[in-house]
Amino acid sequence: MAKSNETWAVVVIHGVGFTQVGATLERFFRGVCENRRLSPVGGPEIHLLEHANITEGRFPMYMRRAKTQGEQPILFAEVYWGDISKSEGGISHLLLRLLTIVFHLRYLIDCAAAYPCDGWMSRCQRITLWLASWILCGPLAAMYALLFLFMMLQMGKIALNWLFETLFPSVSYTGEPVTVWLADYELLTFSNIAIIVGAWLYWISNARRLTWGGTWRYLLAWFTIDAFVIAALSLRSLLWADTALQVTDIFPTCIKCASVALLVTILLVLLGLAWATVLMIIDWANAAAYSAAIGASMVQLALWSVIVPAFAMFLFALPNIGDRTMSWEVRDLFLTNSAILLLPLSALSLTGLLRIIRFRVLRSRTPGRLIVHWTTVLALAIATIVGGVLYINEFINRVAPDSPFVVVSLLDIRHQIGMRPWAAPITASLEVPWIQLSIVLGSVALATGFLYSARTLLHIVMDVISHFYRLHVYPMGTIDHNSHTLQKRITHRVHRVLAEMHAEGATRVTIVSHSQGTATAVIALARADLDAQFDPHGSPTNLEAHVRDWLRTVRVDLVTMGSPISHLYQHYFPDRYPPFYVREGGVSIRNLVWGNWVGLVHSWTNLYRYDDFVGTTIVGDGDFPHTFPKNIPLTALGGHTKYWDHVDVIENLDGVLPK
Repeated sequence: MAKSNETWAVVVIHGVGFTQVGATLERFFRGVCENRRLSPVGGPEIHLLEHANITEGRFPMYMRRAKTQGEQPILFAEVYWGDISKSEGGISHLLLRLLTIVFHLRYLIDCAAAYPCDGWMSRCQRITLWLASWILCGPLAAMYALLFLFMMLQMGKIALNWLFETLFPSVSYTGEPVTVWLADYELLTFSNIAIIVGAWLYWISNARRLTWGGTWRYLLAWFTIDAFVIAALSLRSLLWADTALQVTDIFPTCIKCASVALLVTILLVLLGLAWATVLMIIDWANAAAYSAAIGASMVQLALWSVIVPAFAMFLFALPNIGDRTMSWEVRDLFLTNSAILLLPLSALSLTGLLRIIRFRVLRSRTPGRLIVHWTTVLALAIATIVGGVLYINEFINRVAPDSPFVVVSLLDIRHQIGMRPWAAPITASLEVPWIQLSIVLGSVALATGFLYSARTLLHIVMDVISHFYRLHVYPMGTIDHNSHTLQKRITHRVHRVLAEMHAEGATRVTIVSHSQGTATAVIALARADLDAQFDPHGSPTNLEAHVRDWLRTVRVDLVTMGSPISHLYQHYFPDRYPPFYVREGGVSIRNLVWGNWVGLVHSWTNLYRYDDFVGTTIVGDGDFPHTFPKNIPLTALGGHTKYWDHVDVIENLDGVLPK
């Protein structure tokens, strides 16, 4: 029973799965009030808090008030950061999230590869993986983006032709009106539009580089450069060539350039895999970091393999667009080679399904990993090697079919099957444009349904990757962890909410966090003690010192649920997340890298479920009579997201929650 003369503050830091302000706090607040027989006082309160020394406006703090049966005042406040990580719902946001994951993975790849970077071999691996990500997220992605814009402009031109002919049927046209007006200047017009669009979007993203803008600046820079090159080629053909270049002349060339860039990317990933294999053999102590770097690189390539075939199918199925811009030879090369890359994603999905069956069907009681499990990395490696070799074989077969290094082409096998009598009707039906378009739309609908069902997994992956976001990625030297701008902004919000609890007169604090919020809670406490927090512009702030001094005068209890700190961050990224305790002379002592934040915390309770693939136990000090933290497994299955309002969670928090 809490003393009646003290105000108890419960600070909630949400994880994945909730995107609205106050959604997490309301669930937790109702569960605690029902279980602990607290009486709500008033309704919800939303306070807009100012950022100290950070020019990003204000953010909302959702708060509820309650009291115990002994009239003890209780404050519930939420640290909301869903707007920073862009966790909105909806199909369009899920598709954007999948695309963003591909680009954000480069931050995680470099952070993992940078830790053991003390020898020439590890430096080579880091540079190799950086180059692969550099090509994929820059020149390759920009080429497809430019092709997509040109395709949209082609569709717009067709729509304008139809509109003019419909509105003015009495006017006699010599051919399609818009096509006649553009004449030889179609490609130059399209490329100039692309330059304007690319420069405008680059300006917007550069203004928002502290949040999401830095993700797209690199792509947009290459997009604008490609548009400049195409505009220059078009202008050159108009001035000095016999015939002007058309859009239909550019499409095949761009696709072949993209195929070459994709080939180089695959070769670099395979080279990085070879480096990682050798490094893990000779330096097993850092094997986790090596596997995380190459695993993330292979996942990036696998996710890219989803985007490319979808783009190709959509492009080729459009009447009057695909037929006018692509030859069948280019189509076959594009589709077949891209589809080969689906092998790594299939391996990733299969191993994930097997892990789910193990926990859901076989009821395993051993906490395990899902995405970062070694079996998943091994399956990814095998599938990437097989898919990469097949891609190289197909590429050489199209470029140099007489080469002695070429085996049977998959395209030849497909054509032989297509010549069979039973396959002729199917092949003929697939040539019909409306059937092709129906297949594309059906595939998009199925993919969208899959993404919607897997939205929680996408939220988890995105939140983890965004944790490593920084403005610049260079493959040389060590990483300054003050450069992780998104995490610093979230941490600053924690300090700001704690400062508000101090202003409300709180004399005891319980911090309850989930998933990614657990890492935020630990970093916020550590930074408050170290007094080393800087805003994105590099100016020091006194907010952390103020929070630290106050926390030293009150009791602080920390609760983490479904935390990935130990089995993910400390295991695969030990440079940024070193152990909380180290052993010297057989004695476990606090790791001074974290400061003395543990001294600020009176108790630490970690809850986890056996079927939670993201958060398990946290490795702390096992020498204490009661381990710090105290890891408590929950018997009920609920996965990674079902913590906040479950009775078994609240019942295991006696002593750290009011009643």
